[in-house]
Amino acid sequence: MNALYPGSERLGLGEKIEACEKAYAARGLPTVFKVLSFPEHEPLDAELEARGYERLDGTFVRKLELGEKPWRAAEARATSAEAVASIEGGFSPAWIDGYCSCSGNAERRDLVAALLANVPPKLAVASVRRDGEIVACGYSPMERRWVGFYDIVVRRELRGQGLGEAIMRVLLEAAVDSGARRAYLQVVAGNAPAERLYDKLGFREEYRYWYRRKA
Repeated sequence: MNALYPGSERLGLGEKIEACEKAYAARGLPTVFKVLSFPEHEPLDAELEARGYERLDGTFVRKLELGEKPWRAAEARATSAEAVASIEGGFSPAWIDGYCSCSGNAERRDLVAALLANVPPKLAVASVRRDGEIVACGYSPMERRWVGFYDIVVRRELRGQGLGEAIMRVLLEAAVDSGARRAYLQVVAGNAPAERLYDKLGFREEYRYWYRRKA
């Protein structure tokens, strides 16, 4: 459960947790909390652990000031002319097919398409093609001069060749051209190749979050 505000001061922390558990149970769902790495979340995290909630899916949220343009100073890792990303006009059927293929979600294509239909319209969509097929892709919606980077994926057998970096660079340039001032992204803890790439491009950790689920 993602908390939007602290809630009533009349209720103790335990009462709030139990209210959330009842809300999930009424819908036949396991209770899950999202916890952020801020001091004010420490009591919640400790209480959930004491109640038997296991910790899952640590994630880093990173930020970049686009005016500094550190990715331009960083040496591009891609050495092949084939590792060139291009901007597309939106989520075309071919792009969705390519994303599903790269991410292993081919059987969920209809669901992916439905979710992408809800992405804010001001965005850049990028891909790398080889032999006419999309082998790497990503997109970056922009709102209030913030731009986020999502679903930066590369076909498994082609990873480690700089294709993800090519996607990020073209999306960063598009973000600057569109007037964005700051960028953000999320990376799962332990994804060393992604962390190295985002270090190289200048993204710095802003905070972390994880989930707690009743064991």
